[in-house]
Amino acid sequence: MTKFKATISKDFIEHRDSIIEKRSAGIRGADAEFPEFHQCIVDKFQTLNEGWEYDTYHEILGKIDYKQYSQAGVHISTHIQEQIKLGNIDMLGIWKWLPDNKWVELEEGMKVQYEILDYVDAKEAIKHLNEENRFTFPIDYDTIDE
Repeated sequence: MTKFKATISKDFIEHRDSIIEKRSAGIRGADAEFPEFHQCIVDKFQTLNEGWEYDTYHEILGKIDYKQYSQAGVHISTHIQEQIKLGNIDMLGIWKWLPDNKWVELEEGMKVQYEILDYVDAKEAIKHLNEENRFTFPIDYDTIDE
């Protein structure tokens, strides 16, 4: 688990607004793109992927898709499940807002904190999906059906 502090930049706000426009995403979902955007600034091994198939490319971990932690389970959409099955996503970066995983609309100059909880193997994660396309984090590897 690694905690990060950052100031929301004009570059991120422009990036977020283009996501809302191009992908018809809501503000909350577009703001959730901040950790991957910021990781590409603070981690020399990561670069942002402008496509939708995955979020960043990491020189060691491979193609990462970032997913926000939820007590109800980490959600993986059917589109992302398909990308995992096709081999287009290697790892899921599980993260949450600090404190208390509470979202507020991001604004330029705002100070935020988030935590990367872990990186999990994407193919292992989809083995644990429930009927709502969520898996419990951390993964209980004793429950994998062979």
